Amino acid sequence: MKRIISCLLALVLICTPYVSSQASEPEPNAAENTQGSGVSADEGVNSDEAGTEGGSSSEQEEPAPVIEPVAEEEKELQAAAQDAAQITDSGQIDVSVRQALILDRETVFTVSLTGQADKRIVLAEDAKEPAAKGTATYENLPAGTYVLTVSAPGFAGFTQEIQVDGWAYEVCLTTGFVGGYSYGQEQVHPGVLLVGDVDGNGVIDDEDKTKLIDDIEAGKQQSPNSDLNGDGMVDIVDLEYFVKGYQIN
Repeated sequence: MKRIISCLLALVLICTPYVSSQASEPEPNAAENTQGSGVSADEGVNSDEAGTEGGSSSEQEEPAPVIEPVAEEEKELQAAAQDAAQITDSGQIDVSVRQALILDRETVFTVSLTGQADKRIVLAEDAKEPAAKGTATYENLPAGTYVLTVSAPGFAGFTQEIQVDGWAYEVCLTTGFVGGYSYGQEQVHPGVLLVGDVDGNGVIDDEDKTKLIDDIEAGKQQSPNSDLNGDGMVDIVDLEYFVKGYQIN
């Protein structure tokens, strides 16, 4: 009997650790514990794939194109290009007056151009070396027809029509006759500013001749511009200046 009890006790000691280890192990089938939620692990993966492929997720929508504002540098370049185009299409007129007469007085020429502010060309007194020259420039002129006029006390008005179309034009004038040209009643060199406008009305005519002769006979200046060479006297020298302009005019 004792022997049987000893065998049973030994059996109990052997089986006790095995039972404890079995009680602490997790349930063998984890998938069975997820059945209560109604979603299997495979189904979860499939649902994620379906959301990606179907494009139903808002995170996968392509953003609307964004129109970026024009950079400040690009605006400046565009403005510069427009300014350059305007300058390229514009023209320029240069007017020069060279002293060819021996004058003992300063002469101020007024240069006028259609739609532009008047400019002045001043020729200083230079009795010995008539080589002075003055220039007036009109820039950035839109295409069109312009009327140029040049006038000064004692000189007949000079007028010329100029068609401007994106080029630079030069008008060269002198206060006397230039050698090498033929002058006459029918063909007047366009660059001559004729002196002899005694009464100051802008033209040289018989009235100027009469007033000049009267002043020479009187020995003093009675008309505004009878002292044509500016030496302070009205004499035969002024008549010589007058005759050339009068004959050509």
